[in-house]
Amino acid sequence: MEDVSNNPVEVKKEEIEIEITPKQDEKPDVVNLLVEKLTMMENKLNEATKPKPKVKRKPTEKQLENLAKAREKRNANMVKRKEIKKDIKIQEKKLVNEKLKEADVMDKNVVIKQEKNVKFEEPSTPVSPEEQPKPVSEPTHPGNPNIPASAPLDIPQVKKPSFNFAARPYRRR
Repeated sequence: MEDVSNNPVEVKKEEIEIEITPKQDEKPDVVNLLVEKLTMMENKLNEATKPKPKVKRKPTEKQLENLAKAREKRNANMVKRKEIKKDIKIQEKKLVNEKLKEADVMDKNVVIKQEKNVKFEEPSTPVSPEEQPKPVSEPTHPGNPNIPASAPLDIPQVKKPSFNFAARPYRRR
């Protein structure tokens, strides 16, 4: 047996091209022509409906100069704002420190003297809480418990509708 790895076999690939040409004797297919025309029309429609890319208008020299000036002013104002904010923070810190020092001084000035062996006496008579309302012994009204049953109730009088036939328009049949 021969060793296959020692004898490399060259494989040749042949490319076969097949050209399909329509026979000139036959008439072209009507359906294919219609499909081709429809695809061409769709392509034209797609191209026509595509939005045109917007061209950005270039600013004039005067506009560019004004923008540069505005940028410079804004940057200068931002620097001023930062400085003002720093100053305000420093002032706030100073104010807080002063208030703390004043509070410490006030605490040091207050001297609490406590006498030893001082007993507080409680009053011998107990303080009575406010008198609570007495429970109502009368039966109450079923609709409203705040109204006693003996109280007269106002019953609204319902007026009966009056029929005024003369007010209606006369209808002929």
